[in-house]
Amino acid sequence: MREVYPQYGMGSNPTGPTNHKNGSLKGPSSLPFCLCASTRMKKWLEASPRKYPPSFHDKEAYYLIVKCLPFAYNKYFKLSKYDLVGRKMLKTAVIIYWSKTGNTKKVASAIKEGLEDTGFKVSLKTTEESGDIDYFDYDLVCIGFPSYEWHPPKPMADLLKSKLNKHRKEGRVKLGAPKIPGKNALIFCTYSGPHTGIDEATPAGKYVRQFFEHIGFTVVDELYILSEFHGMEEFSTKGKMGDIRGKPSDDDLTKIKKDVINLAGKL
Repeated sequence: MREVYPQYGMGSNPTGPTNHKNGSLKGPSSLPFCLCASTRMKKWLEASPRKYPPSFHDKEAYYLIVKCLPFAYNKYFKLSKYDLVGRKMLKTAVIIYWSKTGNTKKVASAIKEGLEDTGFKVSLKTTEESGDIDYFDYDLVCIGFPSYEWHPPKPMADLLKSKLNKHRKEGRVKLGAPKIPGKNALIFCTYSGPHTGIDEATPAGKYVRQFFEHIGFTVVDELYILSEFHGMEEFSTKGKMGDIRGKPSDDDLTKIKKDVINLAGKL
């Protein structure tokens, strides 16, 4: 027996046929119905997450959850900050970095530890491993690299450009760059600055920042980390920044971790 659900603006069997192989729903009315379903579930959770799920004697609740769950959850339930049993969902972050001598890798690991200490679920990736990464799958995207002649190194620049081209084709690059709530980026750049100090790094950070602001992400911070110039001791001892051998030190990394913890707590 089919039921009629006029409160959704639909007649009988509003979901249409189901694709049992992947659990998705088909039919012209499935999208608005599941949008409504996910919105109702979101309101239930946020209003009283401890009482979720509602009684299965409630026919409407049963229909929303059992009939529409596969499609609604996969596509729209991410709008909610609670999971299916009323627990607050973990924020997610991805750290993408390029490191030749190990300086940037150390910083990336410190950032990962700081984020995990605040409850983030973190993925750590090199540029070579990040071709399939979708920034929009994460609450926070962290991008790390050394400054090479006031620019990010070519592997990082190539990755950023390819992502931006993809986002432009998808229509995500919009005039005025409207902000997307909940989408954030953190930029971290290692540098030695033997000639002009941090001024050798900030142009690289500002350049990378644009790749995220163009797609509506909020850049929450730019971190510039003084680091040893490996392979040329003179640049690490007689440059503008003085003796920077061994940097970033354990103390430097501990400070980075604490700074990230403070930052993550505001997201």
